Formats: sequence, C-alpha cells, structure tokens
Amino acid sequence: MPIFFEPHFTYNRWDYFKSSTDFFDNETPSYLVQKEKFAGFELGFPVKNEGRIRLGSSFANLRDEYYQTKEFTKLDTADRTDFNVFTSHVDYERSTLNRKQYANEGSYFALKARYNVGDEFETPGTTSENRDQLSNYHEWLQFKLVSDTYYKNKGMLRLGFYFEMVFSTQSLFNNYTASILRAPAFQPNPESKTLFLESFRAHQYAAFGQKVIINLKDEIDFRLEGYIFQPYKSIVKQDTSFALGNEFGGFYTIATASLVYHSPIGPLSLSMNYYHNLPEIAQEEKTPLTFFFHFGYIIFNRKALD
Repeated sequence: MPIFFEPHFTYNRWDYFKSSTDFFDNETPSYLVQKEKFAGFELGFPVKNEGRIRLGSSFANLRDEYYQTKEFTKLDTADRTDFNVFTSHVDYERSTLNRKQYANEGSYFALKARYNVGDEFETPGTTSENRDQLSNYHEWLQFKLVSDTYYKNKGMLRLGFYFEMVFSTQSLFNNYTASILRAPAFQPNPESKTLFLESFRAHQYAAFGQKVIINLKDEIDFRLEGYIFQPYKSIVKQDTSFALGNEFGGFYTIATASLVYHSPIGPLSLSMNYYHNLPEIAQEEKTPLTFFFHFGYIIFNRKALD
C-alpha cells in the first residue's frame, strides 16, 4: 500500500478591506488582518482508487489584528488576538470530479474530524473599550461533512447538489470580532474564499445548494448556483457585548451566475454574485452584489484549523 509522510511549515497572511494608496495622506490601515504560522506533519494512504485518508498534527500561532469599530484612523493601534494552538485531525476524502474547479460531472465526499487545544491572548488597541490584557483557554472538537454531487447529465443540461455541515464545540473568544474571525466559514464559490463574509460564519451550521449548468459547447458552461446557509446559533453583537443568538434564528443566501471557459491552462470565468450578508464589523453598509473575473485557478494554502 502506498503511504506518504509530509512534514510542513506554512505562513499565511489574509488582508481584508485593505485601503488603496493615493497621492493624499488619508490612507487608513488594513481593517482585518489574519496571520498564521504553523508546522507539523501528515500521514496519508489511499482508500481504493478514488479515496484517501489523511492524519496529521501541527502547532500553530494564529494572530488576528483588527479594529472593533468602523471609526478609526491611521494613528490608531489595532487590537490583537494571539492563539497558540495544538491541532490534530483525521480526514477521509473521495473524489470523482472531472475538474479541480467548476466541475460538471462526478462527485466529492469528505468527512473530517479535528481536535484543537490552545491559549488565547488579547492585547487591546487604542479603540478598544477594554484596556486590560486578557487570556483564555480553549479546547474543542470539530466535525465537517461535505458532499458535492452532479446527479444529472442529459444533453446540454447538468444538475448538481451541494451539502455542507459543521458541528463544533468551540467556545467564544474574548470579544465579538475575535470570535467571528476564528469561527468556521461557509465558502461555496471561488470568490467567497477571497471575502470576509461575516454572516456566513458559525460554530454549527448546515448549508445546501442547487447547481444548474448549461453546457453551451464542449469547454463552455453557463452556471447558475444558489445556496442557503442555516447557522444553529449565530454569534450576535449586542452594543458593547456579544453572545450566541437564538436557535435557527435566521438564514442567509448566496446566488451566482457565471460563464466559464475551460481553457487548456485553466478556467476563464466571469461571474455575478449576490451575498445576503448583514455585517456588524465589516465596512460594507449594504448587501454585496459583486462582479468577479479571473483566469486560472483560485488556490490558497490550507488554513491551520481547516
């Protein structure tokens, strides 16, 4: 049986809402920045021809820098949360998808379990109402199930169904922003992986979506996708405090229309995306309707706790 052993060291930096540079001295600093440094190892082996099991452990330093108010200047200092965590996981994945991105045939199934234990340290900035350094201990289990199946292929029409569920015993961090930043995120389409969508983060949730694909030519697809995200208990901001909301208090939606050309060196895509997002800390004041163009694959390093 083939087996692989993979040591790794990873550094990630995610910069949300970065200000653009101009000729005037009014640039504001980045609003939300996540930095991850983690090292560890993985062991894996195949399950038949289309599946694999991966086991691994790593130690990570996760640093979040953020403002808890939308009113800040470049003279202000951001709040900072450091989370030093030891994490172990076991994953099972099986895939028969015909493409790495924008597939229209086959299926993907994943079942993942993860154990995390670590210490949180909060250092307040100049805009924080809290002036004391705080620490907290966290320990939780997390389970994630993903199923992506294309179940109908007739003529020009392709139909697919997507389902994702997360169950986590994760506790809240010291403030609302830190809790949202470290909550599992639902990111079903390529553009959503580049955005900070506050409403689509929760410790426990279920989400599903329907895909309608019209194969215009051999390598050209027109895709319509709609998703519903249902958190069990959302993380809710309440003036200067925060808490978990009511059970099944509300749901959120994502809709996407895209035209995709599968070139020999990667996909060329133009899409329009709608996100029913109700942010508390993000700087957008209205529901995002975006246009997204890319050539090539939208690829990111794995995150430490994914």
